[in-house]
Amino acid sequence: MRIWPVVLTGLVLIFLSLSGGWAMAQTWAPHGQPKDSLIAQASIPQNLPPVIPDNPRSVDPIPTRYLPGFESYIETCTGCHIALPPEVLPLESWQEILRRPDVHYGVSIPNINRLTQLLIWDYVSTFSRPLPPNTPVPLYAEKSRFFKALHPRVPMPEEVTSNTCVTCHPGAEVFDFITLAPQWQDAP
Repeated sequence: MRIWPVVLTGLVLIFLSLSGGWAMAQTWAPHGQPKDSLIAQASIPQNLPPVIPDNPRSVDPIPTRYLPGFESYIETCTGCHIALPPEVLPLESWQEILRRPDVHYGVSIPNINRLTQLLIWDYVSTFSRPLPPNTPVPLYAEKSRFFKALHPRVPMPEEVTSNTCVTCHPGAEVFDFITLAPQWQDAP
């Protein structure tokens, strides 16, 4: 009957671990402030554009819950090109882009891992929309019906590049697609 001391010791250790974790969770954040917002606030790099909930520069206010995905998206994508607002491409495009990061328009996305993929997917899937059934999946912004809908009277060149975006959105490099160039500020 030597098993009882081992079982009893295990139960005591489990109880102490659970109660210690609970106590730490109760004191980790100030009362009234969600604990996950502290984690998100603490991890915001200082060089990112100030796109937070209720910021007028963002295309959509980004709830605190999606900030880790937004940060991962900005950090991963802006190393090579301007990060597009998720609503420019449909859900299926983002799914295809993130499905194979080793074959991203002919290159491999550097420093991306499964966690980064999941965080980015959580963010972009929240702010994009699904395509209607039997619609081809566009992999380039200028082929996206959502991109075209957001730019109804804008004459687009055949190939849209980051320079095309900056022409009308001077703050595009810092994820500011709200501020427009002077020639577009009073456009209908």
